Amino acid sequence: MPAARSDVVFLSVVRTSIVIALTLLVAAPAASQEGTRRTRVSAAEQVWVELADFTFHPGSFDPIRYFLQRGVIYRVQFSEPNIVLEMRSYEGKQVPFVRYVNSGPDATGRTDFELSPNDDGEIEFRQVGGVSGTATRFQLWRIEQRTATTPMEPVTEAAGLEVGVIGRLGAHGAYIDREFTYADNGGVVEACVAFRGGSGVFDRLGGCVFGLSYEMGGARSKLTFAFIEPRLRILGPILRPGPTVNGGVVVRFASRISSGTGDPFLDPAGDYELGAGLYVALNYRRAGRGGTQLETSILIQQVGSRIGPSTGTPTAASSSGANAPAFRIGVGQFF
Repeated sequence: MPAARSDVVFLSVVRTSIVIALTLLVAAPAASQEGTRRTRVSAAEQVWVELADFTFHPGSFDPIRYFLQRGVIYRVQFSEPNIVLEMRSYEGKQVPFVRYVNSGPDATGRTDFELSPNDDGEIEFRQVGGVSGTATRFQLWRIEQRTATTPMEPVTEAAGLEVGVIGRLGAHGAYIDREFTYADNGGVVEACVAFRGGSGVFDRLGGCVFGLSYEMGGARSKLTFAFIEPRLRILGPILRPGPTVNGGVVVRFASRISSGTGDPFLDPAGDYELGAGLYVALNYRRAGRGGTQLETSILIQQVGSRIGPSTGTPTAASSSGANAPAFRIGVGQFF
């Protein structure tokens, strides 16, 4: 393959990776805000508990007594208008603070008061005034503030996009087809900038947006690739605080930067590398954001070149490639 074409392919991969990386960085704040959105809201609800229902008959001056608790709101209601509420504490404590609820003449003819005790104690209630010769109904309620949990939307635990760095070690098989040996089996050393987490499409999509891979092939060849490696989560929960295990499929697109092959016409180096396989990852996320990742993957990879059918001379008319398995284990740090 001519050097000019190799440079064009490499620059194309670099440009694509930069565009993807910038897109992820721009989307990160929005994805983070979306992921941390709360899914339930607590609402205060007033509940009235009836404590007393008593009738003051004409000519009767018997009081009613009831124990009131400090910090609790009470409501008193008389069935007749123009009633004055009279209270007395048997223990010599301060009587509750009284607020007249009716702002003017009540169409129902009732009189309402709200009580706010400052002390616990038994309070005596009497009515003063009212309609002469008419029985008056007295009612007392305790007003409780209860918290109700109201579901607002489906629960989601996704908490925001994270960007990090992953380092990997591994091994690959020999890339040999019917005519050429691109590389013998050997080790793999690589690193990449990666992302994980988020919501929407990032709920399941992750992986490397740009990386460099050095694949050793014995004495015959040493290949260096620039690559991108997206992955799709299929099994396991979404990323959340604490440890999570998930797995799925991964694909790989790479372009050769350099090689240690001797004569490229007799034993050509691979111009590209394609791969597909499976991965499993153990993620740990801190309570806020950031954390670590331990991963392993196995792919079937193809290394190939555009060459002539039998002479090895590079042409635009045909191509050749060799397949081999590759195994990697990696550790990542995310922020």
